[in-house]
Amino acid sequence: MAATALILATPARQRMTVLAISAAFFSLSNCAFDMIAPLWATGDLGFTAAEWAYLRSLRFTGTFVGILAFGILAERLGSRRTAALTLALGGCAMSLMALGTPWLVTLSMPLFGALVSTTFVHFNALTQQVSPQRQSLANGIYRGIGAGMAIIAPILATTAAQRLGAWSPVLQLAAFATAAGGVIILLYPEQEHNAAQSFAAVWRGFATAARKRALWRFIYLDQAMAFTQGAVVAFSAVRLTRELGLSEPGFGIVCTVGASLGLVSVLLAGVLFQRFPLNWGMSAAWLGSAVGSLLLGLSDSLAINIIGVLLVAMFWPVTSVPGSMWIGVAGGATATAFTVHKIVQSGVAAVTMVLVGWLEPRLGMQPLLLIGGIIGLPLTALMFYSMRDPRGTTERNHLSL
Repeated sequence: MAATALILATPARQRMTVLAISAAFFSLSNCAFDMIAPLWATGDLGFTAAEWAYLRSLRFTGTFVGILAFGILAERLGSRRTAALTLALGGCAMSLMALGTPWLVTLSMPLFGALVSTTFVHFNALTQQVSPQRQSLANGIYRGIGAGMAIIAPILATTAAQRLGAWSPVLQLAAFATAAGGVIILLYPEQEHNAAQSFAAVWRGFATAARKRALWRFIYLDQAMAFTQGAVVAFSAVRLTRELGLSEPGFGIVCTVGASLGLVSVLLAGVLFQRFPLNWGMSAAWLGSAVGSLLLGLSDSLAINIIGVLLVAMFWPVTSVPGSMWIGVAGGATATAFTVHKIVQSGVAAVTMVLVGWLEPRLGMQPLLLIGGIIGLPLTALMFYSMRDPRGTTERNHLSL
């Protein structure tokens, strides 16, 4: 009882506790889906690697189209209620996809993409609201929860699939966890929200965020780097299991090890980037991810490809900590700035998946992975040398750890 009272002693601690529990359910299901989906699509559904990339592009197309509508709704409902709604509906969409009917999967994927991405937007916004004095720590804990669930999810998913004999029941369990996260987030003590805003006021909020040059400079460079990782996201699971002979449980173990490294990196980033420049953090994470993509593209050795996957799994999650802080400062700690970023992100992701899906039958997976790593290196240098921490030196030095 004393420990519980200590954890819930302040509004900031209450916010962080509820957010952490809800994020744990959501992250567990989302990490399981991300790990399962390419194996499920190319195995149970019989899709080719290119067809899987096209299916994944539908997820981000749905995000691009739907997140603005949800963003407008959220400005009237608030982040807490919007996250609860999108988690509940996201669980329903995942449950429909788990039925395995190709046309139903095709219709549900765009809706699922819009709902899940909207949830991420509002979890980001709620994280920034935990405490202005502990913003970096709150981001580190939130991202650490996601990284921690990424450790557990692959082992749970592959073990459950072996016991149940198929991927679909595992997707149904993930759908239930998603909906459970929606119930829990309703307990978050959100700051007072004015739900009576007119739609004109909502649109003015988006327009204001869209005019912030510091925000857009970051978004442009951030999404250019995300573009280079498209082949890794689309094909690393298929390449290691279908082309290089790694078993699906073996790939699950690789994902778990990578997620463990990612957790350590994310927690360390949450501490370090309260004081150190955010562009340093982004550059280090981008460099590690680019090298990982290069290794995936340079060799047919299973061991070297595993190292490449581990590098990406270790470094790419780190970008979320300085990235969220950057958006929060440059665009304001509201859902509007994160929605603007997510709209651009989803559009870039959809185009990237279509492009790599079109190129894969013509070039193969390996050259696409290599090209992504090569392009990532100058982008890393550009982040390090041309971008500046939006917080400024004075503000950064006065923030408490």
